[in-house]
Amino acid sequence: MGLSVGQRQRVALTAALLAPSARRPLVVLDEPTAHLDAAGERIVLDAVRAWRDAGATVVVVAHRASLLALADQVVDVAARTLEEVPA
Repeated sequence: MGLSVGQRQRVALTAALLAPSARRPLVVLDEPTAHLDAAGERIVLDAVRAWRDAGATVVVVAHRASLLALADQVVDVAARTLEEVPA
């Protein structure tokens, strides 16, 4: 399509932000605020709050404290070697 990875991410995020809320019982976002300025991040945070408040389940993969602060539950994922995984 001629779009960079960052541009494709912004197009997908924009589509999610603009879709009617009734179509979003589940929202999955992977680092949605990566590469955004402060204004863009605020828009995403507001949308996540709105989806949550409307009853949607919002799953976010994130490192930023601003997104983690919105979470009802946080799952901390850590890398382990195969030997450390229970059989």
